[in-house]
Amino acid sequence: MTPQYDDKIEVLSTSDKIGVFPLQPTSRQCVDSSGLSCHEIISLACLVGGIVLSVGREAYGDSLDWMRDMVVREAEATGFPNVDASALDVKFVTGPLGTSFIVVGVFVLVLAAFGILVSTGRFRTLLFVYVGATSLLLISLIVVIMCAYADRSAFEKPVKKMLKKSLEDFTGISGSDATTLGWNAVMMHFNCCGVDDYTDFDVSTNWDDQIVGFRMHAPAACCVERRDPPRCTRRVNLDEKTYYDRGCYEPLFHYVASETALVLSTAYFLVMLEFLCLFFSTWVTCVMVSKTSDKVGVMDYMY
Repeated sequence: MTPQYDDKIEVLSTSDKIGVFPLQPTSRQCVDSSGLSCHEIISLACLVGGIVLSVGREAYGDSLDWMRDMVVREAEATGFPNVDASALDVKFVTGPLGTSFIVVGVFVLVLAAFGILVSTGRFRTLLFVYVGATSLLLISLIVVIMCAYADRSAFEKPVKKMLKKSLEDFTGISGSDATTLGWNAVMMHFNCCGVDDYTDFDVSTNWDDQIVGFRMHAPAACCVERRDPPRCTRRVNLDEKTYYDRGCYEPLFHYVASETALVLSTAYFLVMLEFLCLFFSTWVTCVMVSKTSDKVGVMDYMY
């Protein structure tokens, strides 16, 4: 056997013969420090943000003090002094956002686990799965952003349904539970009424709409000006003295998506990181395929 054949045989290690295709250190570092790191950042950001939004006032309670003061002040002007607003929360708004972030975070965490296996260089098939899943996530994020600002019908219906369901627990201007206080604060701040309009409160079976000898056709929080008694809520006054036909969904959507820049900035951030993940994982795939072709060439030379 000539020396050149010995050199050729040394190129094919035992691991090569059984289908293991180790990457060069630089390629492994590429997966570990780029695609995998991106997914870790995305997962951590989504999980932390989702937990904070889902937990509610226990996490961001102090930031709602201005809303508590507003509810207490307006309730007193309507004839209900000493309303306890300590339980005020807007979890019916932040809860769905938090759940969405947690779901995305868990998915990306699973994707990061694939990245760890891929980085070992011993599971070539998983690399293609990793690239495919990363591509799917990137496309999904782009589609969600496009739907959110171009056509919201895909998610608007379930979100509105969830918000309207929360009105079942609404008890009126004197209520001290978290849901009632939250809705009163939202309607007072955004000058709106219900999700779509005042008829959404038809499901509020715990709301006592009888006051001072007349029936309220809309919550006192929907009034342009809160007075004692809230005669603005009588049917004859709805048109001029309440925001009875101005739902809170649109103001809430624009506040969350635009003014706070929470959803928009987070979505752009995720898209940028996901693009980096896809770029580096695709590059590693090309490197691996190229190395596989080289090994096949050596094997053909031997036989």
